[in-house]
Amino acid sequence: MDLKETKEVLTGVEALAVAIIERTGDGIGVDDAIALATDSALRAKVTAAVNGISGVHGELKDLSLDEIAELVPEATKIAIGIIKALRVAADKRKAA
Repeated sequence: MDLKETKEVLTGVEALAVAIIERTGDGIGVDDAIALATDSALRAKVTAAVNGISGVHGELKDLSLDEIAELVPEATKIAIGIIKALRVAADKRKAA
């Protein structure tokens, strides 16, 4: 089975999480919301994730071992990306 929708959702979640972490590292303001809402690259990833979210259940309900092996590195990469963004934000706060 194809895991396209699941991968798009994971990519959208990562993109949104990293963007929020990067934008709000110095506090949250209206300018952050505007910047996030007007970021066309971010919007494209989140839109793809939202549009495909209904297909995720079907993709995940009967995963084979091969499909699990395909998703684990993808999910790990995403977790690492979010952790790196959090570390950068924490370093910036310490330096301020």
